[in-house]
Amino acid sequence: MNRLSACTVLVLLLVLGWVIIDPQPIPSGWLSAGRLHPVLLHLPIALVLLLLPLSILEQSSHDAAALRQLNSTILRWSAFLSSLTALAGLLLSSSGEYDATLLNTHKWWSIGLCISLLILVYLREYLDVRPQIWNLFFSLQIVALLIGSHQGGSLTHGSDFLSFTPQENKSVMPFSANDSISIWAGGVQPILNTKCVACHNPNKKKGELDLTQFASLKTGGKSGSSLDATDPLNSELLKRIVLEMKDEKHMPPSGKPQLSPSELLILHAWVSKGASPSTLFKELTPTDSLRSTVAELSAGSTEKKDETVYAFDAANSSTISDLNNPFRRIIPLSANTPALSVRFFLKEHFTLSLLQECSPIAEQIVDLNLSGMPCGDEVLDVIRQFPNLEKLNLNGTNVTGKTFSSIASNKHLQIISVSNTPVTIASLQQLKGTAVKKVFIWNTAVSSNELEVTKKQLPRIVFETGYTPDPSEVLKLTSPRPVNTERTIIAANERIVLRHPLPGASIRYTLDGSKPDSLNGILYKEPIEPSPITRIISVAFNKGWLNSDPSDYTYFQKGIAVDSVRLLIPPHERYRKNEKEVLTDLKKGYPEILNMNWLGYREQPLKAGFYLTTVPEITKVVVSAADNTGAYVFPPSKIIIRGGDSPQHLRTIGMLQPDQPTGYRSNAVIPYIVPINKGNYAYIEVEAINVTSLPAWHGGKGQKAWVFVDEVFFY
Repeated sequence: MNRLSACTVLVLLLVLGWVIIDPQPIPSGWLSAGRLHPVLLHLPIALVLLLLPLSILEQSSHDAAALRQLNSTILRWSAFLSSLTALAGLLLSSSGEYDATLLNTHKWWSIGLCISLLILVYLREYLDVRPQIWNLFFSLQIVALLIGSHQGGSLTHGSDFLSFTPQENKSVMPFSANDSISIWAGGVQPILNTKCVACHNPNKKKGELDLTQFASLKTGGKSGSSLDATDPLNSELLKRIVLEMKDEKHMPPSGKPQLSPSELLILHAWVSKGASPSTLFKELTPTDSLRSTVAELSAGSTEKKDETVYAFDAANSSTISDLNNPFRRIIPLSANTPALSVRFFLKEHFTLSLLQECSPIAEQIVDLNLSGMPCGDEVLDVIRQFPNLEKLNLNGTNVTGKTFSSIASNKHLQIISVSNTPVTIASLQQLKGTAVKKVFIWNTAVSSNELEVTKKQLPRIVFETGYTPDPSEVLKLTSPRPVNTERTIIAANERIVLRHPLPGASIRYTLDGSKPDSLNGILYKEPIEPSPITRIISVAFNKGWLNSDPSDYTYFQKGIAVDSVRLLIPPHERYRKNEKEVLTDLKKGYPEILNMNWLGYREQPLKAGFYLTTVPEITKVVVSAADNTGAYVFPPSKIIIRGGDSPQHLRTIGMLQPDQPTGYRSNAVIPYIVPINKGNYAYIEVEAINVTSLPAWHGGKGQKAWVFVDEVFFY
């Protein structure tokens, strides 16, 4: 037996021993070697198939001896490489990502293939069998090769792989926003089936995750459940899809078709609404962004469109990765185009610089979505720098359109959406010299009569007015909002400005926590002078309209400066990002996004010490806490304030027992004001004790509640 055959026997014995013993756990370094399996497997397959014509040629060739020597060499290498491939396959299968039954079948067929190749080596070199017997054994070898390859293909690509009959693509599901269908079936499942289930299905469970059913999605994989009932927006499903492209945990992986901005919005909105598999679309309002987005995709999926070919080059992938963050997503329109779509999230974090920073990819941007962002006409100057822009969404912004004529330089801009903006008829008329062909416009200051006149003046532009109400129908105003919603921690000399997008609408507000209406409350005439803590509840009203729902914003003055903070009890490991700065960084958190700007506590109370820059007279301490009952985040059961000259000399100087909720309620950030004994303190200690047993009305009754705190102020 030559050395190569001896090595084959040793590797094959290792494979058989591995199967019998099944060692656990497998060292991570060995598991990485399993990735060689899909690389190696093509070599023995190609060599075995090459032997078929060579064996036939050998029997009729004049130079049979040379061909026999070549075939023997190829056969020995086929046996050796097959054994190495089988060993790598065992390592790969140890990840537990594949269907156990199909894997077991593929494993034994492959081991049988390795053994039969070794037998063929023995028959050829030591028994010198007749050609008829050799041809019989080799034909059986080819059959075993095809069966084993089919099983492997089924593991990786699905049970229909290598099938020679056309198969219906059952993974493709149409989007649908019909009233009778659930959000899961009509909006979420189509996304998962087209972008995720190729790697996360019952036959191939990457990361032990199956995304074909809601139950398996909720169960999750190696990283636990994909949906976090206690903190929905911190669910693995959402965290993975917004990671930077270069992050190895980003999903879908780099090189695979990525989620579009619309698909990101659908998943984010579905999870934030509770990620229920049974909630129907009819339970959403007609204007709900989740419903309208699915409806738009549903309409688009019924049309077959040829993919546009763009003349410009693709942007640098590292540039796109650097620009992507939780507030700005840049995504290719499809896998085979350089065109990019840009969308912004969280209006409180939007600044004009987020748009200006896109200049390195200005040539590739064809779809820009600024919907709901607190921006005005200044964005049009930036947009002029995007030469290939085709679609612009300005819905819900403060853009008036007074400078619409400036976008005449955007020669490819064909669609603009300006619904729910202060755009006027004069603004629309400035579109005459632009390339715009369609304008989506409703809920603006433009009257129907004015629009009819403009349609005649600009016949090449289609104006989509959406739902046309009955003349007798009374519509509700949108809620007013402060101009500076992105900064809720303000200096003592700042003023708070309220605004409503509908010209002529009046605003009333209160500062005492009561709900205003068109008769009660302070009529807004000038910017509001804040106190240390200012809660503004405001409504808008106008003749011929229903009053708006109230908006509720709380502003904090910066208070007495803190020199340093020490956390006496560390927060939960999932909610401790920038833990040394969070409580005094003057950055407010949002109750729906608990993994940013918050410290979270559950097993132990929050306990932190504050060294003050000076030793001023202090009368109260304010603890800003999240209130998200659906995510098990409750007010503290008790807040205790201790003060003194140093950590070694403290006394209790204040205490508060916040009221607890009696049922599920809207998410909020609540400031808890703790009056303290007036005095000069160099060091103050704050303890916020969490509820240790959730009430009977709550779905998690008996479990511990979370306490989340983002800022502590001293006045």
